[in-house]
Amino acid sequence: MTRQAALRQVVTGLTADLEAYRVLQRMLDEQFAVAQRLDAPALKRLGEAINHELERLELNQRTRRSLLGGMPGAFQRLLTGQPGAAPSAAQTALAARYAELEALVARCKALAARNSSLLAGQFETMQRMLHGEKHTYVPY
Repeated sequence: MTRQAALRQVVTGLTADLEAYRVLQRMLDEQFAVAQRLDAPALKRLGEAINHELERLELNQRTRRSLLGGMPGAFQRLLTGQPGAAPSAAQTALAARYAELEALVARCKALAARNSSLLAGQFETMQRMLHGEKHTYVPY
């Protein structure tokens, strides 16, 4: 595969990842709403859909890494080009897409942490309701 073909495939993969992270963001927002309603069947369905989306994103990332040779910093070198040379329009566009992707990844991580916190709190509350406080009858 030529360098240009690999670059086109990397750009196509980034575009696909941008859309996938937008979908993931919507699913995480929906998961939060469903968790607040305590809708277990919908929560299970969403969890499976989120897992499928994450597997697809991971596959895209592995493909991109193999296209770039798997070397650390290969993508950053692709973005910067030759030292001292002005970045091309393609590099500038790629850098903008990559920055947008990084922002979406950070947003999805924050949403996942929020959802995790809510679900863990609900689980803890349910455990207390079913089994009582752990320290209620602790002997001295």
